[in-house]
Amino acid sequence: MDKEEFMHWVMTNRNDVSCAAFITGLRTSEMFPKLVKKILENNQDWATKVGKIKKKLEKATEPSEVEILWKNFFSRNSFDNSNQQRLFAEAFSIVTNMDLLRFLKLDKDTPGDYFPPFVCLVPIANRNEHNYKLGDPILNTVAGTNFYRLSGTKGNSMDREIDSYRMAELPEIEICLGTLLYRNDGMIIAINPLYKGLT
Repeated sequence: MDKEEFMHWVMTNRNDVSCAAFITGLRTSEMFPKLVKKILENNQDWATKVGKIKKKLEKATEPSEVEILWKNFFSRNSFDNSNQQRLFAEAFSIVTNMDLLRFLKLDKDTPGDYFPPFVCLVPIANRNEHNYKLGDPILNTVAGTNFYRLSGTKGNSMDREIDSYRMAELPEIEICLGTLLYRNDGMIIAINPLYKGLT
């Protein structure tokens, strides 16, 4: 089953059966497991990057009172963009002789919008009042912080704190992608970049 046949199958069958039967049908297709595998690979890449960030944070020493003031400054003030914030921190690092960059939620390898496209997360904490159900997998289709929920609708900005989510596992990715293909008319088009390189 190629991409066009898969898209046709999805559009034809999504309204004729229950969501569970639809997902069962998806699992028997050639294309669906490949799409799920690609999301799983994206998850593994992101988990590796997050692991490096965690290690960097764990190695950091406890901040002094002055460093805490700087940390609060960066968390409470907005900048036009992440580059401006980084340049500001670099300049004041020289002046204060402190590494102020460690207080930024930036990593030179991290995309500016934080989450890369096509990662599937499971929220496990809610510090920023996001509207995602804890324990349910969510999927994004573009770089950013807004993810699709199992209801088929987009939520608000997902919490960026590393300990606020875990990476979804294979069965959760299957359920999430399958449910979104069932409930969201535009999802079949939104996942178009996932087909790249698939045969």
